[in-house]
Amino acid sequence: PFWLKIWLAWVRLSVTGRSVELCRSTETMDVDALIAKLATLKVCPDGSLIENVGTDDEKYFSLESTMEEAGPEMRSNKRLAMEVLHYHGFCLSYFSDALKDDPEVVSMALSNQGRAITMCSQRLQSHKDVIIAALRAAKESPRRALIAQDLWEKLNDDMRGNKDVILSILPNNPEIFHRCPSVMFDDKDVVLLALSLEEQRRKDFVTRASPRLKDNLEVMTAALGEKANEEDEDENVVNAFGAASERLKCDPDFVRSFAQRTTWGQCVIDGTEGDAMVKTVMLALASGANGLADAQVNDGFPILPEAYLQDKDIVVAGLNLFKVREYFCDFMRDDAYKAFLKRLSPGLLSDEAVSQAIPEKLRA
Repeated sequence: PFWLKIWLAWVRLSVTGRSVELCRSTETMDVDALIAKLATLKVCPDGSLIENVGTDDEKYFSLESTMEEAGPEMRSNKRLAMEVLHYHGFCLSYFSDALKDDPEVVSMALSNQGRAITMCSQRLQSHKDVIIAALRAAKESPRRALIAQDLWEKLNDDMRGNKDVILSILPNNPEIFHRCPSVMFDDKDVVLLALSLEEQRRKDFVTRASPRLKDNLEVMTAALGEKANEEDEDENVVNAFGAASERLKCDPDFVRSFAQRTTWGQCVIDGTEGDAMVKTVMLALASGANGLADAQVNDGFPILPEAYLQDKDIVVAGLNLFKVREYFCDFMRDDAYKAFLKRLSPGLLSDEAVSQAIPEKLRA
């Protein structure tokens, strides 16, 4: 009968409406329950999560599995997204397109997992402020170096060439400096930041600097680093000095800064000024001052500027050091001598004192 059809339609509509309302209520409770559960989880150093901590039922908790089963409303809930992504940035893939285009949500994901940049909207993949905010948030994470490395690998070319992004990412992972676009090696701010971050890698970083910056007093003084406390640390200071331009190696201010940072330099330069002080330091280097790496000697003293390789006293001291190294180390090569001799002027080579210091087999 017609009245029965109407009654059945009303019942069906009523039940459906109540079911929808019940589902919404349940889903809301699921959001609250999941957020509450997240607060009880233990975060391991590798980022994995443990539930039921301190009980016999302690086990790994998978946020990905949980989000795979989540309904549309949970996936579009920003409050839940912020909590979930704090623990697992990869879960950004489970949330709605609207949340993937939300700067706050995406920054949270990136601060936990750099590769999540591939999961956000195209617009935010080139959003400088979002990336910088994420890097700042990740600074406190023990995984910051890995997060920065993963993010760098997935950044587009525009962001890799953005100075502000580079200045934000280097404190989290200084090694990324080696992978920066070459134009950044000529940027004073970027190079100074890199030099300030990791003392043991300062020598490698300064070799990347452009010729213009290797002639910059502020940059190269920063490359020298702090004063060496032990003889073993002198080598780092000497190598940084060797990377400087020919002009700076003869600059009294720079040479004084260099000498003062070595364990031996202060006593060498006491009582000397200007060019006399510079020559004193060069003579000390040519005589084998502490920290002068064997590589410097083997390569023909590239640390010494050309201007001071025309000084007889320095040249004789250098040749005598070759002899000492050859006698005690038994590794000195003829080509090391030859590389050094090629840098000397004909007039200096004909000098009797210099000629006598050259090994007989090489005098010809």
